[in-house]
Amino acid sequence: MRDNTTFRTDEDVEGIGSDEYEDDVENPVRSQPDHFTSRAPAEGVSWQQRAADAIELGVTNAAETEEDVRNSAEAMRTLISRGEAREESLLTEVRAALRMEIADPALQRNREGATSAAERTPEVSQSFEERVESVKTVLRKLYYGDPELCERYLVPEYWRRLAAGTGLTVSEGDPLRRPDLFSGANVPSASVRAAAESLDERGYFVLEDVQWDPPPAFGALVEGVGRIKAAGWPAAFLLLYDQPWQVAEALFEVIGPLLGSGADDVELESDIAIWALEKRVSDGRYVDGNFSTPHRDSNYKDSVCADGSPIKLSVWLPLVDSTLDNGCMYVLPKNCDALFDKPSDRLHMAAAKRNDEGDLICRFPIHHVRPLPAPAGSVLSWMGNLIHWGSSCSPHKSVEQPRISMALTLRKREYHHDEKVASVTGRAPMARHLLRDMKLKNRLSVVGKSLIMYHHWTNAYTGLDLNKLKRGVLV
Repeated sequence: MRDNTTFRTDEDVEGIGSDEYEDDVENPVRSQPDHFTSRAPAEGVSWQQRAADAIELGVTNAAETEEDVRNSAEAMRTLISRGEAREESLLTEVRAALRMEIADPALQRNREGATSAAERTPEVSQSFEERVESVKTVLRKLYYGDPELCERYLVPEYWRRLAAGTGLTVSEGDPLRRPDLFSGANVPSASVRAAAESLDERGYFVLEDVQWDPPPAFGALVEGVGRIKAAGWPAAFLLLYDQPWQVAEALFEVIGPLLGSGADDVELESDIAIWALEKRVSDGRYVDGNFSTPHRDSNYKDSVCADGSPIKLSVWLPLVDSTLDNGCMYVLPKNCDALFDKPSDRLHMAAAKRNDEGDLICRFPIHHVRPLPAPAGSVLSWMGNLIHWGSSCSPHKSVEQPRISMALTLRKREYHHDEKVASVTGRAPMARHLLRDMKLKNRLSVVGKSLIMYHHWTNAYTGLDLNKLKRGVLV
């Protein structure tokens, strides 16, 4: 594949950060659950990326022969709105890469039980914007707790049957009542000190020796994600189960000391996400895909106290071993980032962006970037204004398990009254004891909001069956 990444430092291009990706709920003053408010601008997608994604959807999920690849690519040409000289080379490159994927038996095995290509492709009768709005309309109903739609999802027995034998549980009330798989996590004091030093100098840390008690059962979560996706649901529906909330509760003990606080002086933002990559030739713009554009989650002023310590930490937990090939995280250490503490600079929140030609324009020293591979159960964390991104899963045959991970944000409780946090995540930060109030309906609301928050990244919710989303689990 051609290298379409360029590095510039002198152009005025808007950047990426969670502050710019709030959802556009039409009427924030309407009745909302627990301070749910949000808004967000839509982001355009280059014709090259639409072409690549369209070809990929039409080929990877259905084609088995080179003739299928050629025919699917020809059919998808109609989705390209700007026929330019580079079109043929782009199609040639994508076809070649997809032929490699199609020849990969492991990839085909991983796709068993997935929805058909017709189900995964956006409705041809809808424009890009109409498709996005159609999906978001349904997700808003989940987010707001629309009785009629939620009734089709709040069926505990369905979700229990789906995860039968994995050890995952679905309680209708307190998800912490029976911590069968996760009840706590501890870190050796020496590792905590090393993490604190790394956080102070570099703006991030990796803890590979977290002592989960009882021993980790991340395989249950991984199996759960596999079954959820095989049933045609986004991986975010894992949040309906008790165990992700038990993991989140245990992380209060791990992250609290690194925020300079006790576990009870920390709060959880509700921007919880489950990422489940697929082996495909893509920049991650599909439901559950990796967020591959370098970005800051928030600006310096919203991330750092007056003394330079973090207000909040982004926390990332790989549920499988995260490697260079299956989609590990990348970060730019803060001591290599000239704009780390320059929120007034016009490029502070403009770490990178794709231009109209599909080129990724990066405005930081790429040679200082560091990959963060880590074994399952590790805890990775970084300051809110640290530049980072998730890499895609390689389509190579040697990769058997694409990366699956859980992400959340913990913040100092003294900064609870932050209207921007509520507007972005849809819910005021939750103290540790409030996790016991995450009854099933509240969890479903978080699932809806999680999928809304990242709509800008999913290329019109590529991979999501809108009709299935409307039906729910009741047929």
